[in-house]
Amino acid sequence: RGIALLQELPFGTYTVREVSAPVGYEISTFQNQINITEQDKTEMLQVPNQKCMRNVKVLKQSAGDEQVPLAGATFALYKVNGDIRTFVEEATTGYDGMVRFTVPYGEYMIVETKAPAGYELSGRQPVSFVVDDSTADDAEFTFTFENERSRYGLAIVKQDAKDEHKLLAGAEFAITDSRGFTKIVTTGDDGRAVMEDLVYDDYSVQEIKAPEGYALN
Repeated sequence: RGIALLQELPFGTYTVREVSAPVGYEISTFQNQINITEQDKTEMLQVPNQKCMRNVKVLKQSAGDEQVPLAGATFALYKVNGDIRTFVEEATTGYDGMVRFTVPYGEYMIVETKAPAGYELSGRQPVSFVVDDSTADDAEFTFTFENERSRYGLAIVKQDAKDEHKLLAGAEFAITDSRGFTKIVTTGDDGRAVMEDLVYDDYSVQEIKAPEGYALN
């Protein structure tokens, strides 16, 4: 019940301080003096304890050789008890690619629930960790999740302005990304020009050569 009872103390002045805390709690800095001057009187003291808290950091970065922090990834923190997972909180990475949690003693799991824009969810399995009395006071858990860029395809169809069923070969298009890099694609006999493996970005598409017998669009 959280009660310690000391009986039959002789009259006098006593100092009360905590020398050992319950598992999962910090030793209280509370210290008080009591004066016992009356027979059959019980002095009551309430001693508060703060839970032991440990820091957890999650870093979200891009995969590959040039790893950069990624904003916009969301992670969920769960408390684990056997096969039961209980949601604790959710956080989203900032521009430093980090989310931070502070947790008391227990078993936990971290799951990536949303990838940054333009990236796939990390292939990493949810991470599990335990905070207990064997965890150092200054311990900080750090986990890294890497994400591959999402890849997209672009198809351009060139057709006669007056006959949409007439598909035109030989048209060239310049596809330029936000950095100014340009790739050229040409329509085939099916009137299609396809660009694969595009990453999340803004692109401009411009016709730079018309099919034979046609004006530039």
